[in-house]
Amino acid sequence: MNRLLGIVWFCVFLVPCAYGETITYDDGSSYVGDVSNGVPHGQGTYTFANGDKYVGKFNSLSFHGQGSYFYASGNKYVGEWKDDKQNGQGTFTWANGDEYVGEFKEGNRHGQGTLTWAGGNKYVGKWKDGKQLLNEDHPRSKQELIDAYKQAHASGEVEAVLALVHWGENEGEEDHSHVRSLLEFDFDPAVVGELQKVTIEPLKPDSIIEYEKDGKTYRPPLPPIGELVITFKIKTNTYSATSTTQLLVAEKDGGHYIVFAPLPD
Repeated sequence: MNRLLGIVWFCVFLVPCAYGETITYDDGSSYVGDVSNGVPHGQGTYTFANGDKYVGKFNSLSFHGQGSYFYASGNKYVGEWKDDKQNGQGTFTWANGDEYVGEFKEGNRHGQGTLTWAGGNKYVGKWKDGKQLLNEDHPRSKQELIDAYKQAHASGEVEAVLALVHWGENEGEEDHSHVRSLLEFDFDPAVVGELQKVTIEPLKPDSIIEYEKDGKTYRPPLPPIGELVITFKIKTNTYSATSTTQLLVAEKDGGHYIVFAPLPD
């Protein structure tokens, strides 16, 4: 009998404590968890009226500490929070399969991080206020850009060349896939032959740096100052020839980048 009373006591009092208190708000949202002075404080779950849900640490009602935010749209963030904003290390996963893993500051990608698109392409580097920050770790001079391309080609790492591109606002999977397919062509020795030399040459009068479609002009994110000219030597048993690839080059804040005009909307 004493054991039975002990079990009843455990079920009635301990379980409610484990789940914390429940607060329902006028806007249809609700909270279940630890409370201090009438507001969420500690571990808890906040469910919004629109279906969004936060599960994690609170500090006087604010999301603060480790927590997970589940969006009704299917997006998800798991990581650190400060004063209701993503802040610190975290992982943001979009419903379409894209994923960012890295640092956040005041709700934006900020610091070191990796953005991987669902198709497999990725950007690894620094971010500031949600934008890719391509400066400190990027080739500063023209020669450094040339050397970086040579090194990437020698190792067969197309991703290393993608990291030399200044995308501007063109962070979409479609643009990355298009540029990747262009670069991969030059990484197949059976097609283009052996890499012979890489230079940066001035723009020519007939250099194509933009194009128009449906009345709209598409330009690179930075004004090109030259072309990265990549020369390959094709040699067979019957003939020898050369082929070249030209990639637009731009300069910003002392750094040199490969640039492309975006795909049409």
